[in-house]
Amino acid sequence: MITLNNVTKVFGDTTAVDGISFHVEDGELFGLIGTSGCGKTTTLRMINRLIEPTSGTISIDGRETTAQRSEILRRQIGYVIQNVGLFPHYSVQQNIATVPRLLNWDERRIQSRSEEMLQLVGLDPNTFAERPPASLSGGQQQRVGLARALAADPPILLMDEPFGALDPITKQQVRSEVSQMLKQIHKTIVLVTHDVFEAFEMCDRLCLLNRGEIQQIGMPKELLFQPANDFVESFFASNRFQVELLSVTLADILKSEQGKTELYWSPPLEEENGEEIRKEESLYAILYKLEKAANDNPVIIKRVDGQVRESLGFSALLNRFQQYKLQIKSGGHRD
Repeated sequence: MITLNNVTKVFGDTTAVDGISFHVEDGELFGLIGTSGCGKTTTLRMINRLIEPTSGTISIDGRETTAQRSEILRRQIGYVIQNVGLFPHYSVQQNIATVPRLLNWDERRIQSRSEEMLQLVGLDPNTFAERPPASLSGGQQQRVGLARALAADPPILLMDEPFGALDPITKQQVRSEVSQMLKQIHKTIVLVTHDVFEAFEMCDRLCLLNRGEIQQIGMPKELLFQPANDFVESFFASNRFQVELLSVTLADILKSEQGKTELYWSPPLEEENGEEIRKEESLYAILYKLEKAANDNPVIIKRVDGQVRESLGFSALLNRFQQYKLQIKSGGHRD
């Protein structure tokens, strides 16, 4: 979908991006991370030509971005920024309708799409459509910014520190809601963030930059457990244990067995309604639920073809996690 080939950007005497190359697959959520000034935002802005590269090529679906006018290109790419950038003199509905109006959609279609987008981001159209942006909370404004970026149904979404301006509690809530919403729509997404937890929670693959150069590209767990160099190893040092738990799922740490494997809480957690546990849930999320459970000493019951095989509490899950780390670091693999 998106391909950068030996892209460099120079500002005066400073090389902000130095010969980077990567490919973002169709439907992938690809994260650009790194220290401040590493070139991640410059890279993002070169994709939609807000900044032109000094050298190298950027292509979308095999077509170089310079082959069409920049304003036409940007109408096909949603863009969400940290400070939202809503037009203060427009209503919420008018903000969302910005790109559809540029594309000459008819008013009935614009109205329907605006309402659809508000519902998608969890805002009631009857309550919010006519309100000015200044009357919204920071989290609500961020949702409107996302709705505006998605209004014309672009295949690509660029997100530059989208939750950076929110307070920690609001940030966690909005990020969780947006993450779940993005999984329901098929978009190719490039996310710039300095927040490691955000990157590990949301992204399929990560590109770690330092001083404009790529240090490693891979799944979050690959950067953690199979770092390409000392910089990659040290980058996650301060939050290593937590991000390791975020990168590892139940499916990773539980051996596969012949037959249908099901996982359930025992006793059932109130918020889970007795439903089967998703094996794709991160170990971080599972351990958090164990710690916060109102029930005494809940465990996970593992059943294979209807027969209970084992129960897993906090300590047992951590032990499986340590075994998994040893295997992956030694180059081994699980059955």
